[in-house]
Amino acid sequence: MPDRWPRRGAAKSWISYSARRSPLVYVLTGSLQAGELIDIYSVGEFRRDFVQRENPLVIGIAIGKKESFQVAKTIITELYERNGAVNIDASFDTGNT
Repeated sequence: MPDRWPRRGAAKSWISYSARRSPLVYVLTGSLQAGELIDIYSVGEFRRDFVQRENPLVIGIAIGKKESFQVAKTIITELYERNGAVNIDASFDTGNT
């Protein structure tokens, strides 16, 4: 055990700082940019107004940045192997739900 525990305020500040610096959960969506395939947002970014106004289709969720890249790679690889092309919008089309 440490000789001295941090004060509550210092601990809360550190947790808040850590959460802002390294968000753990990432959301993968069909890209909002023409010519791009997938956008990856931290949960904090995804909750912002400019993203929510566009109402992107969520196609994956990952824990950690490295896993988010792996999920994107898996989605693209599987779509290409299955269809011979990668069309995120057509592959994940859910109609008007």
